[in-house]
Parts: sequence; structure tokens; C-alpha cells
Amino acid sequence: MSQTLHSIEGRVLDLTTRRPIAGATIEIDGRSILSAADEDGRFIISDLDSAEYQVSVSHVGYHEVIRYVSLRRNATGHIAIFLEPRTIPVDGITVTATPFSEDKFVVPAGVSVTPREKFAERFATTTAEVLREEPGVLVQKTTAGHGAPIVRGLIGKHVLLLYDGVRLNKPTFRSGGNQYLNTIDLGSLEKIELLRGPSSVMYGSEAMGGTINLIPMRAPSAGEGVRLHPRFCSQYSSADNGRSVHMNLNGNYNRVSASIGGTYRKVGDLHAGGEIGDQVPTGWEETAIRTCASYRIADRTTLKLDYLAVRQNNVPRYDNYVTGDYQQYVYDPQDRDLGVLTIESKLLCSFVHSVRLNVSYQREIEGRIQQRTGKSDITTDMDRIATWGNAFQMSTMILPSHWLSVGWEYYSDKINSERYTVSNGTKTCERGAYPDDSRYRSAGFFIQDEYTIRRRLRFTLGARYSYFEMESPLEDPFGLFLESYQNLTGAAALCYELLPTANLMASWSRGFRAPSLNDAVVLKKSSSGVDAPSFGLNPEISSNFEAGVKLQRSSMNGSLLLYYNQLSGLIDRKPGVYDGKTFYDENGDGEKDPSEYDIYQRTNVGDSRIYGFEFDYAAWITRTLELRANSFWTFGENQTDHEPLSRIPPLMGMLSLRAHTSMNSWIEGYVRAAGSQRRLSQRDIDDTRIAENGTPSWATLNLRSEIRFGDITLNAGIQNITDSEYKEHGSGVYSAGRSFSISLRMEPEW
Repeated sequence: MSQTLHSIEGRVLDLTTRRPIAGATIEIDGRSILSAADEDGRFIISDLDSAEYQVSVSHVGYHEVIRYVSLRRNATGHIAIFLEPRTIPVDGITVTATPFSEDKFVVPAGVSVTPREKFAERFATTTAEVLREEPGVLVQKTTAGHGAPIVRGLIGKHVLLLYDGVRLNKPTFRSGGNQYLNTIDLGSLEKIELLRGPSSVMYGSEAMGGTINLIPMRAPSAGEGVRLHPRFCSQYSSADNGRSVHMNLNGNYNRVSASIGGTYRKVGDLHAGGEIGDQVPTGWEETAIRTCASYRIADRTTLKLDYLAVRQNNVPRYDNYVTGDYQQYVYDPQDRDLGVLTIESKLLCSFVHSVRLNVSYQREIEGRIQQRTGKSDITTDMDRIATWGNAFQMSTMILPSHWLSVGWEYYSDKINSERYTVSNGTKTCERGAYPDDSRYRSAGFFIQDEYTIRRRLRFTLGARYSYFEMESPLEDPFGLFLESYQNLTGAAALCYELLPTANLMASWSRGFRAPSLNDAVVLKKSSSGVDAPSFGLNPEISSNFEAGVKLQRSSMNGSLLLYYNQLSGLIDRKPGVYDGKTFYDENGDGEKDPSEYDIYQRTNVGDSRIYGFEFDYAAWITRTLELRANSFWTFGENQTDHEPLSRIPPLMGMLSLRAHTSMNSWIEGYVRAAGSQRRLSQRDIDDTRIAENGTPSWATLNLRSEIRFGDITLNAGIQNITDSEYKEHGSGVYSAGRSFSISLRMEPEW
């Protein structure tokens, strides 16, 4: 009786691009075979006996991978092999745009990746300021200590914030500019990833304008013996007399690695250009501590614990001082505690690429201290938010051409809110911005398939189901507020390799945002009126169409993307009624006094649209000269009310030329510019942060440089050399005038 022979069939792919690797060498039990991977990365090894085999796959420029295949029961063994490139530029790989690490060149969306080396180059004081030079982003600043990115015309709760994949958005997020991105310590981050456009299939509610993923620094990889990696960073800027110091110590011993670090930042009043001068008060202070540890359970499985604590004190809201309405308005305290426990496995077997499961806890405390001009009464608002979360993701290759990802997430928020006023030594308690013990729960499940139709053509299809539940004990006559929402969303995308250096892409994606506690039950005063409880709200929906081209060569890369986003049911502030009155009767006399504000409520306003383009380009024009340019334009229109959408950025762009004077130094001149924005909504017209005739155009000339001495890196620069007087559209504070900045980094290895 003849013996049955067996075979091993497989495919070799690049771990980051998912492209097939032709010519990979396959070895069986250390014996090289003649059959290598073909153009499509496929191989077959025939005439094998019934046994367990060690399969080794290697290729120049990639790390070798070893797999074990048993042929004792099956006639044919099927495996997929993913090779990791030996050198991967950190700004070329995204972990946000897809459920797995991928080269942003092949992602059919607008993606920016900013590594921590750029933080020092850009002399960023806050986390939001890092994004000012990215295409498609305007950083709106109500005050110097705040910063809210406007991404594709949307801001605040329409832009999703993540910390290593954990949701930071809360049901208390305000509709406009806010400070929450800046409550993540910049010194603790490895990189910032920005995904422009809706990504609600993967991330759910709020991912309409864009998604910002803040990736923290990792503890060093575990290895033999003891290794220590200290890190020191310090920065100074003259415009605000801002000083910051960050110290960090990484270490590892065998299977265990750990990191502990802290940041102290003190910022003075910001000096603006032209005749504006010092803007008082705009100074603030921050301390932060971060620690993380990881344990390598197995070769490709790691258990990680991450904790971040940030404390900000006395952050003034400058626009309220400019109007003269307040003699004191500060955010104090602004506290964040965040803990995440994660277990992560990669390349578990031949068909499971990665599995990630985390449990998170967050605690936020936001205080606002307010004193009106000429009044002795001091009012304090205090909101406390506790959030438990859980998320799971798995990516697997179910067939040679199908890359399947599934995941779920669940978050539960509990809000306690109080307000009290001290007048002539007497403390009076009132209802806070939110009813005490308000709760918000959200859950979602997604599935996404990336199908390689042909070697050059990939099709991605995804869907998500989400559920939301809101519970809030309103005061009489409203009673207990109970509401729930559901949403089914989807996305589809095509990526076609026109040339090895050029990809064409087109996509459709549906985004959404479920009503939040801030929409439905808030009672909050601001300079633009009083927000009162609103009922009968529905989720906001966006339908985004996008197309473009991406180029990537050894000496050049760039992209041009066009998009059209149709929005329906946007929730906006409109004049309303509370307790039978159109104004907030603070003193209870039934008459509107000059100091009492109008009532505003939320409503789904109807249809709107946003469209525009994003362009970026970088090239080595000689062996030592590097040219960079980007530009974007946004048009937004409320089609129901026949007026512009609020806070739409003007045409903006940047141009830079960097000369590499040696292997360890460079000098760069760059220009940032924006056109005027005269298209204003009624809300913009009523906003004291925006000039009566809109925001004028502006341009700044800047210079920066870097030099490295071994483990020491020194950056120096001059911003706004011409001392121009300008303001980013929608901001309540003018940008810095002529300013000198310097930063120092030391990263030795012991």
C-alpha cells in the first residue's frame, strides 16, 4: 500500500502594506527548497510525509518568521506568513486607520502621523498645537491653555479623541471648542495619529470630522539582563515665558519592562504680535505623571498596565475677560486620571494576526470658578465623571485574499455635578450643569473585511451596530429623563495600485453622533447664553464621499484628496424656553435684567454639507534640500437655514524648505498662512471671539533648526519673525508675536 503524500500551501505578505512578497525563501526543517514565493506571494511545497514541519520564511529587508505545520491529519496545510520590514519609518505606519498596523500609503483615507521628534521641532506648548502643521486641521484656541482641532470643518464633540485606542470623548463634551485634548500630557506620547473623515465603523459615535489617536510611549522591549533608558526634555518659549521639563526612566529585565516619568509646565501670559501685546490673563500651570509596565507572557503575547495623571490649575478663559463680563473665570481644577490594562497577542497562529483586549477606568474633575465684573458673588461649578470601558479587536486572514477584523466596545459614564455660590460669606448650593447621578452607556460591535480582488486592487467593506442609553434625574416638572438610541453604520473603500509608486482611492463612509448629556440635560451658562434641557433629539448622521491619489517614492511623497460630506440632523443651539421663560431668571423676579442671558436649547436643524480638498507634498529637491508643502480648503453650508456653517476654516497652507547642513544638523525656513474668512453663520456673528467682519487673512515667517551631539539634541527657532498680529479663525486669543523658542533632549542608554 503506497504512502499518502502531503503538501504545504501558503502566501507571504508584507506585515505593514499587506502586499505580496515575491521571491521569499522558504525552508523546511532548515533545508532550503527550490520553490520560492511567486509574484502573488504564493508557494506550494509538495511530496511531504505525514509529520510536523518547521517552516522558515525569509527575504532581504525583512525579519525571518518561523511557523510549525502539522500534516499528521490533513493532506494539505494552509498558512499565511507576514514578514515585518527591518526598518519602518514611524511616521509612515498607522495603527488608527485600520484595525492593524498598516502603511498609510495604502490606506484609502487622509492620515497624518506625527512622531515625538516633531513635538520639539514645532515647539508645541500643548498637545493640540502639535497638529497645527498638518493638512486639514485648524487648531481653535478659546484661551491659551485650550486647543480644539477643527478637522474637515467639524470641531469638539464631532472629532473623536483616543488614548491608545481608548475613547476620551465624554457625554459632557461641549459643542464648540474645548480643552480636553490638552488634558493628555504631551511628554508622555510617542506619536499622534490623525485620521481625517468619518471612521464610525471602527470607533462609533463622534468620529465624524476625524479621529485623533494619542499613542503613548512604550516601555522598552523585554530582553536579557538589565537595561536602563533615561530621557530628559526641556523647553522654553519667550512669547509666554513658558517653561516645561519632562523626565522619564525606562528599564527592562528579562520578561518585564517598565517606565515612569513626569512633566511640569508653567506658562505665563501670551504676548501677541502687532499692537496687541500681553494678553492678561492667559497663563496656566500643569503637572503630569505617567507610569507603565509590561510583562511578556509568551513570545508574542504581552500584558500591559498604563496609568496617566494630569493636573491643570488656574487656566483662565481669556475671551470672557476681553468682553468685560467677568473679572474672574478660570478652569480649576482640570484633573484627569486614566488607567488601562491591556493584553495583546500578535501572530498567534497562521491565520490570526492580532488580538487585543483592554479594560479601562477614567476619572475627570472639571471646575469652573466665575465672578462677574463688579460683583462680589463667586460661583463654582464642579463636574466629576467616572468612566469604565472595555474594548476588543481581532484581525485574522480567513482566506488567502480576505483580511477580516472584528471588535466590540462598551463604556459606562457616571456624572456628578454641583454648583455653589459664595456671597458675603454665605454658601448657597444650586443645581449643577448636569443632574447628579446622571448616567450614559454605549456599546458597539463592528466587522470589517479587506478583500484583495487582484494583486493591485483591494476592496474594504465594514459595518457597525451601536446602542446608547441615557438616564438623568431632572428636577420638576420634568422628572426622570430616560432615552435610548440605536445606529447601524457602514463604510466601503477601494484602493488601486496604478503604479508601484501611485495609489488611486475612493471611499464612502457613514458617520454618526448620538445625542449626549450635554445636548439633552445640560443647564450651563456661558458668554453666549444659557443652555437648557432639550428633548426629542435624534442622532446626527454624515455621509462622506472621498477620492484621491497618493504618491510615494524614495525621494518624494504626497497626496491630493477631495471629499464631500452630507450631514443631516445636526444638533445645534437655537433660542428656546426654560421654566416658561426665554431668559434665565437668575434672581427669580420674573423680569429680564441686563445681566441675565437668553435661553438656548438643542434641536436637530436639518441638512448641511461640507466639502473641500487636502493637499500635501514632500520631496528632496537635492541631496541636502527638502521641500514640504500642504494646503486645504473647506466649504460648509447649512442647507436648511441657508447660511454658512459655523467655524469653517478659510483656505490655509504651509510651505517649508529645510537644508541639511550635515548628518546631525539642519536649518529650516517656513511660512504658515491663511486666507480671510468672511462667510459667517449667525452663531459666528454673535460670537465675541470672531471679529465683526470675520477673520482677516494672515501669514507668518518662521525659522527653526536642529543639531545633535551624540545623545543630546538641541532645537532652536524664531516664530512670527515679522511680529504679525493675527488670530486663528474662531479663537478667543491672538496667536504669539515674535518669539524665540529652544528645546533640549537627552536620551542616553545605560
